[in-house]
Amino acid sequence: ATSPASEDLAVGFASIGDSSLHIILKKILDFILKTGGGFQRVRTHLYGSLLYYLQIAQRPDEPDTLEAAKKSMWERLTAPEDGFSKLQRENMAIIESYGSALMEVVCRDACDGHEIGRMLALALLDRIVSIDKQHQWLLYLSNSGYLKVLVDSLADDDLKLQSLLIPQPPLLKALYTYESKMAFLTKVAKIQQGALELLRSGVIVKLAQFQVYDMRPEIDQQGIFGMREPPVFIPAPVERYHQILLPALQLCQIILTSSMAQHAQAARQVLQFLISHSDAVQAILRCQEVSVGALQELALLTGIISKAALPGKILFCF
Repeated sequence: ATSPASEDLAVGFASIGDSSLHIILKKILDFILKTGGGFQRVRTHLYGSLLYYLQIAQRPDEPDTLEAAKKSMWERLTAPEDGFSKLQRENMAIIESYGSALMEVVCRDACDGHEIGRMLALALLDRIVSIDKQHQWLLYLSNSGYLKVLVDSLADDDLKLQSLLIPQPPLLKALYTYESKMAFLTKVAKIQQGALELLRSGVIVKLAQFQVYDMRPEIDQQGIFGMREPPVFIPAPVERYHQILLPALQLCQIILTSSMAQHAQAARQVLQFLISHSDAVQAILRCQEVSVGALQELALLTGIISKAALPGKILFCF
């Protein structure tokens, strides 16, 4: 049985009509290409529109119910194509029809542009890579060198992120751009070929060289700015630190999970990452703080250590 939300959206598809939706998609893509030589701020709005459009075909999360749990893997694989899957497949076919011209514009904006434009281009790449079953966009990112450019650009983020750990930081744009970049790289790492490309590009080696991960702030029990509770719009330094470290731990864990064919290579790089940041690792393992961020760090770190342990080998002690 489908959920009421799914049924409502299916009715919405029928009332709009696939052909009308396809026309909207093609017009957005046409305008993106027309602004490809400049007008990055205009493209930023178009990327936002395209992201909203692609969400139409995104199936709502299925609630955890006994009925859903009863479905076997075979039933899920052999289930007939629903409205979401059909629209998503057709959307991807239209996007692919624009070829490398569209890929070039979006990838260039993701690597080089103002912060908002880069974040939206990265979010768009994240979404397209997740629905591209043929991995054509991942292949283009690898062959054109854009994936390597994104990985190499992480070196520039380290110094900017360090400046965000003071009590009253400058604008947090650098943090949001870093989070967008790491979210996209994590999405790439969920694909086996993507994880191998990231290993070849040295993403974990780059993260092992980050100094910001070793700058864990002390927990201020009295709060910052002399108040017990900091302003909601300015996270405390330790919360900002969690936002910086968690994406790196998540990426390491996903790469270890996806790169089973090259597990030894992945494990060596991840263990080197942990050794390089041994002070941070020890701080996480010994942390007495009870917060969502601290518990997430502990869960990810223990998972990474478990996955990185090579068969028959004794893992080093921190």
